[in-house]
Amino acid sequence: MTDLQPRRARIFPLLACLLFLSGWGIASAFAADAASAAGEDRPLRLLAGPEGGQWNKLGQMMEKLFTDAGIPVKNEVGGGVQNLYLVGEEEADIGFTLYSFMGAAEVGEKELPSVNLDNAVLLANLYPQVLYIIVRKEIADRHGLKTLADLLKVSDPLRFATLPKGTGSEFIFNMMLRNAYRTSYDQLAEQGWNIGYMSYAEITRLFLAGELDVCAYTAGPGTFLVPALEEKNLDAVLLPVDDDMLNLMTHQFMTITYVIRKGDYESVNEDIMTLGDYSSLVIRSALPEDLVYRLNEVLWKNRDTLAEVTEDMKQFSPRFAIAGQGKVHPGSQRFWNSPEMQELRSK
Repeated sequence: MTDLQPRRARIFPLLACLLFLSGWGIASAFAADAASAAGEDRPLRLLAGPEGGQWNKLGQMMEKLFTDAGIPVKNEVGGGVQNLYLVGEEEADIGFTLYSFMGAAEVGEKELPSVNLDNAVLLANLYPQVLYIIVRKEIADRHGLKTLADLLKVSDPLRFATLPKGTGSEFIFNMMLRNAYRTSYDQLAEQGWNIGYMSYAEITRLFLAGELDVCAYTAGPGTFLVPALEEKNLDAVLLPVDDDMLNLMTHQFMTITYVIRKGDYESVNEDIMTLGDYSSLVIRSALPEDLVYRLNEVLWKNRDTLAEVTEDMKQFSPRFAIAGQGKVHPGSQRFWNSPEMQELRSK
């Protein structure tokens, strides 16, 4: 009996050492799988967004989270269209993009480079992107504007702004103008519109200064401009997108319909149907299923940490993580269709 204590003391350190080595071995195996899948002894290449932007900040955090979990990842500066193309060309492993870009590439949208969608498939949708069409109330009342179709018929010198050309926000609005409403920026300019392409900050400044009449842009589920206008007691309205145009865009570009609910903002007195999209991650289809399952698991378990980078990540949900009509990586399908995720989806 007296020998039990010393023997137990010797056994516990041995077990602890074995457990540590086992855990290290599992992490090393993931790291080796990641490097092997990437085609060389290097981290997975993650393309995010421009420096200082939301995607790049998320990419930096994801680099840390994935690497800490034993999957070496390197975040790099990128852009939504370029990211999709480079993953399709197998020159990158993971990339931030807008889901509608996959739809646009599917139908051969002429303003997109040729994207190999056999190689670039969905890892996960992170959060919705919402199209906001904001009009000064005096302009809406003067022209009897009820929907976007009404606005696009106005032949007056309206001061209009959207984000710079080439951004995801400008790209999706441009696609809708041309493919759904059969108009264009040039046509609107011929109707008398003064069209500007500028940053979120500049749009906000000019709208608050009374130097803009209309703006259109995409952002996360909560936009900063409407509350800013309400705080200054400046009357503005959000215009809905017409139902038939939403259906056309969904069919052609895999967009979604997003509902801005009554009460989401003080000035919203009824539900507003508008164009929706997703900020998404695409991934090389050749990456192993188990590795991609693990990437999804790390994203989900660290969703609160990612939400500290951007509140939009609070919207990350099993309900739409693999929603849409495009190709999904088998590892993502396995994770998001697991019994645990299905139970969360039903709540």
